[in-house]
Amino acid sequence: MTDTNENPVSELDLRARIQYETLRALASNGKSSFFISIVNAVIVFFTLRDVTEQIVLNLWLAAVVILTLLRTTMVIVFNRLDSSSQHFDLWTAIYIVFACGSALCWGILPLLDVFYFAGWTETFIVFLIAGMSAGGLVSLYPSLLAAVPYQLCMLVPLIYALGSSGAPAHTAMAILASLYLVLLVRSTYDLNQSASASIRLEMENNELFKFLLKARK
Repeated sequence: MTDTNENPVSELDLRARIQYETLRALASNGKSSFFISIVNAVIVFFTLRDVTEQIVLNLWLAAVVILTLLRTTMVIVFNRLDSSSQHFDLWTAIYIVFACGSALCWGILPLLDVFYFAGWTETFIVFLIAGMSAGGLVSLYPSLLAAVPYQLCMLVPLIYALGSSGAPAHTAMAILASLYLVLLVRSTYDLNQSASASIRLEMENNELFKFLLKARK
């Protein structure tokens, strides 16, 4: 029988490496999403500034910009680390908090009075949130703990706002938005499983290769 202590890499070490590669993927995917978030926030600001209170819009824009800058700073600092660094659980937790905070900034828009100001504002916000939540799928799928809460924070307020209005059209839209959320979560899960399997296989193959080279010496 083979001694389990002879495994080329322990499960604990493998988990840490997988966490590192997951965070590295999040950092890489986040570069474009951070830029898009700022651009969309500026578009929202200038589009809604004539139909909502200026102080509310100013605070909202400040929150989006601050959270995006914090996420960008975190990615810059993380990219200077290597796989031997520790506390990847903490890094992951911080990333999730920032991502959910950003999603809440967007998700809160349907709860503001401006959502019902006119038909075009409602359409604009629904379209915006649908696009941002889809973008979250692309940028956050390496981590289910980041992607799923992000999508929930983004879409649940919209579903509530539509469903609570009482209008038949809004009820139908709420149902469609719920189905859209389910589809996003399912797609996120499928992408995550594929990415996780690829990362794990790559890590195991690399460690096995190093082990075999060492054994030949």
